[in-house]
Amino acid sequence: MSESRPMGQPGQSDSSSAARVTQPIQLAYIGPDGQIFVRRFPSDTSHQLTWSWQDQQAHYPPQDPQAPEAQPPPPSMTYSWPTWSPDSAQLACFARQGEDGPASVYTVAGDGVESWERASLGQAAPIYGSWSPQADMFTVLVQRGERQLALEAIAMTQPGQTRTLLTGAPLFWSWAPHGQLVAAHVGDNETGRVVLIEAATGAVVQEISARPGTFRVPVWSPDGELLTYVERGADGSQTLRLFDIQSGESAPVSRASGMTTALWSPDGQALVFGSTQRQGSLLSPSLHLLDLSSGQSTTLLETPVAGFLWVPQGSSLVYLSVDVQHSQLRWHQYDRTTGESLELVRFLPSREQTLQFSFFDQYVGSHPLLAPDGTLLTFTGHLPDAATLPSTTAPTVYTLPLTPPFTPQAIAAGSFACWNMETRTAG
Repeated sequence: MSESRPMGQPGQSDSSSAARVTQPIQLAYIGPDGQIFVRRFPSDTSHQLTWSWQDQQAHYPPQDPQAPEAQPPPPSMTYSWPTWSPDSAQLACFARQGEDGPASVYTVAGDGVESWERASLGQAAPIYGSWSPQADMFTVLVQRGERQLALEAIAMTQPGQTRTLLTGAPLFWSWAPHGQLVAAHVGDNETGRVVLIEAATGAVVQEISARPGTFRVPVWSPDGELLTYVERGADGSQTLRLFDIQSGESAPVSRASGMTTALWSPDGQALVFGSTQRQGSLLSPSLHLLDLSSGQSTTLLETPVAGFLWVPQGSSLVYLSVDVQHSQLRWHQYDRTTGESLELVRFLPSREQTLQFSFFDQYVGSHPLLAPDGTLLTFTGHLPDAATLPSTTAPTVYTLPLTPPFTPQAIAAGSFACWNMETRTAG
C-alpha cells in the first residue's frame, strides 16, 4: 500500500522514477484539404500522413467510363482533430467520408506508412478524443441523436468495438496518469455528478460529488493522487476543492464564481486557477496560484485571461488575453521568477483554434499547443496584417519561439495543429 500523506501534500511527479525519452519534436496539423501533415523539428521537414481516396486512386489506371461496371469515385476522406499517442508512435483522429458520410476513428503511424480504422461511428458525430497514458485505449466523446452525448472507449487490442462508459450532457473527462481510472464530470448543476470510472470495465468505482459546481474537467495532479473539481454548496456558493484519491477526503482551495478552470504545474507542486465573474463569460479577471508545500494561495495576474497553459518545464505560463477594440487575441508569457508578463503576438484564430481555446482545460493534455521541450508555441489563424483577407482565405499554422525576438513562423496553410508529448518510460 502506498504511503498516505495529509491533504495538500502530494508526492513529487513521476519524473523522479521515470526517464525522459528523447523523441523528435513533431507538429501534426490539418491542411486545407482535410489531410494530416507532420512537421519535424529542428529539421523543419514536413510530410503528408493521410490521403483522400481520390488521391489514392490517382495512382491507378482510370476506369473506362463506358464500361458497365464503372462506378463513380467514392467520396473523399477527410480527417480532423489528430492527437499524438503518449509514445509519439502514432496519431488518433476522426475520419469522415464526404460531408455527410459515416465517421470513424483512425490511427495513423507517425511515419504515415500504415493506418487503421479502429472503430466505425456510423452517423454519430465525434466531438473529442484522448489517449490512455499507456496508448492501449482511446476514449471518444460522440453525439448520438440530437442531444445524447456518450463517452465511449476503444481498446487497441479489440478494434471495431466501442464500450460506452458514460452518457449525459455536458460531459468532460480526464485520464489518471497511471491509466486505470477516468475522472468524469457529467450533467448540469442540478443533475450532475463527478465520478471515477474503471476504464477497462466502465464501472463507476466512486462518486466524488453529487453537487458539482460550474467547471468542466476534473484535473489530476501529475502523480495521480489529487483531483481538482468544483462543488456547489447548499446555499448556492461554489468552492474549488482537492480530492485525495487514497483517503477519499476533500479539502477546499478557494471560493469560486462563474466558470472555474485549474491546471497543475508539471511538478505537481502548484495549482493555477481562475474563475469568470459571470455565467457565459470566457474571461477570468485574475489568476491565482496555490503552493502545495505551504498551502498558501497568491494572486499571479490581475488582468482578464481567456486561457492559460503551463510551459512544460514549469518556469512560466503562457496565457491569452483579448483586445476587444481590434477583435484580436494576444499571447503573453508570464515569468514565475520575475512576476513579469510580456506580450508575444496578436492574431485572429481559426474556427478550430477558437473551439480549442474555449475548452482549453480539456484539450491541454491531449492536443498540446506547447512543444514538449517548451521552446515553441503553435496557433492557427491570421496575423493582424492578414486580418483583412477574404473570409475564404485559408488560415495558417504558425510556430512562435518563446525566446526573443518572438517572431512567428508560418509553417503551412492549416486550420488546426498540436505537438507530440514528452515521452517517459518507467525506470
